[in-house]
Amino acid sequence: MSEARKCDRCNELFEPTRGCVSLDVSVKGQRETYHTWSDVDFCGGCSDIVLDLIGAALHGLQRPRSAKKGRK
Repeated sequence: MSEARKCDRCNELFEPTRGCVSLDVSVKGQRETYHTWSDVDFCGGCSDIVLDLIGAALHGLQRPRSAKKGRK
């Protein structure tokens, strides 16, 4: 049985596959209240757009790995 989902950007139905983006989004209101949407889903094409937009920010969060020193 398939797990068809509807893209929250273009409204197309799609089958979730590797590379499809799903986000949890919280938006702060004016009086410290939060309006929350969960499981914002994007089809493959829209996922590419989302990753292009936020990819640099996500990459910036990664710390460079230090070289491992040999164990004695």
